This record gives sequence, structure tokens and C-alpha cells, in this order.
Amino acid sequence: SHWEDNPYTPLDILNVALLGTPEFDGEQAVVLSHVLTSELTTNFECHHQLLKYVGNTRIRSLKELYDFVEGATASTPIGEERFLEFKFGQSNRTIVTSVNKAREAESRILE
Repeated sequence: SHWEDNPYTPLDILNVALLGTPEFDGEQAVVLSHVLTSELTTNFECHHQLLKYVGNTRIRSLKELYDFVEGATASTPIGEERFLEFKFGQSNRTIVTSVNKAREAESRILE
């Protein structure tokens, strides 16, 4: 299915799908479509959301998101508490997660 054919598509995603013009080669709309179930995500009711920022860093491609999260994970010592704040577009929704708790749960989530 295409975003523009779905009557429930959030407006910010619809605008990107229909009117979006990349600012640079490789720019992508990063959309959270589903959240994998785990003890870290039990209260997340977030789907089909356009990711705009992680912390104060604008995210403009999956590569930027991956690089940012991997960098934050690598630079956070095990046992030190650090949180990542994911900010989504028009909904003004924010998800905050612990880097270490996500690191610990990753293998269970991906099973």
C-alpha cells in the first residue's frame, strides 16, 4: 500500500510523500512504522510517525539515524546512564529510552 492511498496517513507523512523535495542527495523520510514488543516498549503506542530529531540532531536519513544511535551507544560506558530522545513530526510525540537498557534488551527483541 502507498501512503497517499491510506486515509489514516498522518499529514506530515502525506506531505513528504506527495510534496517532499529532498534537500540533498540521499535524504529520506524516516518513519517509525511499528515498535517491536519488549519490556522497554510496553507503553509505546506510536506507529506511522515521521522521525524529525534524536535529541537536538535533525535526522534526514536512515544512515544518519543509524550513525547517531551507534555513536551514542559506543560512547556510553556500560553502567553509565544515558538517554536518547526521539522526537516525531506533526504529532509532537517524544520517546525517551535508556541506551544501556536498549543495549541489554536488543538480542531478546530481535529473536
